[in-house]
Amino acid sequence: MNEYMEERSILIQSDEVTKNIMGEIQDDMLSLLSRASRNMTEELTEKLKPVERKINDLRENFQEFHEEEFEEKLEDLNKSILKIREMTETKLEAVIQKSVEEQSKVLFESIEERLAILGLKVVKDAASNKEAILDKLDNINLDKIEEKVDLVEKSIENKVESLNKSIEYNLINNKNSILGKIKDIDSKIEDKDSIIELISKLEDELNNKIDYIQEEVEWGNKSFFSKLFGRRR
Repeated sequence: MNEYMEERSILIQSDEVTKNIMGEIQDDMLSLLSRASRNMTEELTEKLKPVERKINDLRENFQEFHEEEFEEKLEDLNKSILKIREMTETKLEAVIQKSVEEQSKVLFESIEERLAILGLKVVKDAASNKEAILDKLDNINLDKIEEKVDLVEKSIENKVESLNKSIEYNLINNKNSILGKIKDIDSKIEDKDSIIELISKLEDELNNKIDYIQEEVEWGNKSFFSKLFGRRR
């Protein structure tokens, strides 16, 4: 029960760290988008100043033309407007692409940095949990268990020796008593085997829990990254 509560506590802490880091990433995204929009507006304004001057020149030229030159001037105006539109689209595309690339680079560097921090936190928590489990196993004190096993073995040896003497002394009269003692010895041996089997099971459970924790961490990171970059695409 205590191990379950500790694992749950670590998961809750990891979730809290994840929420905090995702909040920081969201704040960075809003800040970078705002900055990108501001920089883009300033750069576009600067880039479009020549276009504005060109339009003003065209307006002045158009106002000065004579009636007999109307068709020629109109054609020139259409050509100039087409060039201006193409030039404007090219400039807009270049500015937008440049701004998006720069801000995306900064944004994803920030995201990668925070995800690295999150990954380290999760792995560290898992390692701490593993160490806690190992400490608990150390507290079991295998030396005492071995000491008890030795005592059981000595007790069995003493009982066997006593049994042999009893058999030699009165084999026929004490037949039922001897059989009872043999059963008692068998029970003691089974108790010893049970202790050894318990230790083996405990080691297997520890390995399984450690493997499970590692699998959960790896699965959580993969799921988190796939969701994040899945949304980006």
